[in-house]
Amino acid sequence: MSSAAHIGLNETKLGIIAPPNIFGLPFQRAVGARQAERLLQTGAVLSPREALDVGLIDYVVESEEELLNKAVDVLKVYQSIPAGARVQQKMLARGSLIEKLQRERNDDLKQVLALLMSDDVQRNLTAYVS
Repeated sequence: MSSAAHIGLNETKLGIIAPPNIFGLPFQRAVGARQAERLLQTGAVLSPREALDVGLIDYVVESEEELLNKAVDVLKVYQSIPAGARVQQKMLARGSLIEKLQRERNDDLKQVLALLMSDDVQRNLTAYVS
């Protein structure tokens, strides 16, 4: 992530929720339950250093060249690990989350769409884009 960028889920500032099983749970797994709760409730947008500190991102880079070099370094690490074992380990770590996301995505979509269509959220969105 470039030091000039910012990252976060600021939906609550518009009266919207971050869909729990699309953003909420993966976000919680990345930064921890308490930190995710605070960030999602306040709609915080983090600087690269803050995002790195809470575990939302892995690296901060300052240039395209540094980005490419870091990407190559990370890729080399992954290439040094037998692919089958790496993929199986990833699925063990994320499998239950993926199953939950797939199982509950329709309910999440209905909840978010209902909220988006509410008068309060429509007013907030209109004010935001105006």
